[in-house]
Amino acid sequence: MVNDVEVDPRIQLAREAEDAAAPEAIMQIDALWDGGRKRSRVLFLVSWFATVMGCALRAWRHGREEWGNLMLFIARYWLANVVNAPFDVALEGPMLGVWFWSLSGLGLSAVTIYRASEAGAARERVHGAIAMTAQ
Repeated sequence: MVNDVEVDPRIQLAREAEDAAAPEAIMQIDALWDGGRKRSRVLFLVSWFATVMGCALRAWRHGREEWGNLMLFIARYWLANVVNAPFDVALEGPMLGVWFWSLSGLGLSAVTIYRASEAGAARERVHGAIAMTAQ
């Protein structure tokens, strides 16, 4: 009974569940942005995004649109997870945590593979120019 009015037990259970979940969400935000580790987490997020998007811009500039589009897709999906994380208790569980870290690794792997292919193409151009001058 609330204020001398009988409340449906299902509604009362739902209200109690909401009240119990609220501190977890606040603790998640505090855990994500706590004290001395705040700078390192923000630095990781900013540097990861800058690395992937910088490589995407370089790919587009060199005419390799498929690489640029792939990195943009990964970065946008990753950014959606970063935006969602403080509002949910999500990174603690597999529903979002696995995707977040998988996308983080996939993005850095795509950057590494692109840079290696870019270096290989540059090496081929140099070797081709040396071979042409030798003839």
